[in-house]
Parts: sequence; C-alpha cells; structure tokens
Amino acid sequence: MKKVAILLVLGVFFSISCEKKEQEPQVSKAIDITNVQYIRRFGHYKEIQQPIISVISARSELNQYYETHVKCIYGYNDGQFKEATKIYSNDFFANNFLVIVLLEEGSGSISHKVERIDRNGDIVINRFIPEVGTCDMAEWNIVIELNNDFKLEQYRVVLVDNVPE
Repeated sequence: MKKVAILLVLGVFFSISCEKKEQEPQVSKAIDITNVQYIRRFGHYKEIQQPIISVISARSELNQYYETHVKCIYGYNDGQFKEATKIYSNDFFANNFLVIVLLEEGSGSISHKVERIDRNGDIVINRFIPEVGTCDMAEWNIVIELNNDFKLEQYRVVLVDNVPE
C-alpha cells in the first residue's frame, strides 16, 4: 500500500512539473520602418568620417542637415535631395522623425538596402557590390522614416557586404 501511495504522489508531482507552459508571444526585435529613400550624389568629401548618422525631428533640423551635409559640401546636384525631402513638413514631424545615414562609396555601382533597424539601434544595411564597378565616387543620403514611438538615443550602422559569387 505504501508503494502505491508513493507512486501516486510521484505521478502527481511529475505531471504537475511537466505541464506545458504557454509560450509568450514573440516580440519583434526590429523597429517598423515606414519608408526609405536612397538619394545618390556624385562626389567625395575626404574630411568627413563616415558613416554619419543624423536624427531629424523637425523641418528646421532637416534644413540644417541640408546646409551642412548637402549644399555646403558640393554646392551642385542638390536638387534631387531637395525634391526628395520636400514631403517632410511640420505635420510629418508631429508623429514621425527621420534617421539619415550618409555613406560614401568608392564606386557609384554599389547600391544599398536598409534591411532592418534593431531595437538596440543597429541599422543593418545591405551593400550590393557588383563584380565590375565604375570608378566614380558616390555619396548616399539614406533617409529612413520612423514613428516617434521608436525613437532611440543612438543608432549604429552595420554594413553587410553582398558580393556575387
């Protein structure tokens, strides 16, 4: 009788401890990206350490970015940047902000795609490097639109090279 009672107690203990627990829903490790624009310019500015990451929270800050990183450097071919960024009004900045990544490439043939932004602030950008490139220098202003709910203190660029095999 004692053996049956012990076995019964052990059976209840193991059935309780082996119950399946419901898994908590997986929380995405990436921030939702609203939109990305890739603005290419010709040129090279050797005195700037790149990449440069700028967080823009107001139209006035975007205008200052333009004066500092676009117009001031080359003074030409800036119409494309102005045209692409004219959509960012004060109304846009009421609920959103921009992260602009300024990159320089040794070839204008290299292209980019923002893969994701992790919640730790890592901006993962794929670089697509063709087998044969051009010899022109290219500067990229990668404009990333994000909701204010995802604003972080700092960001870091992680470049992932994709080279054809």
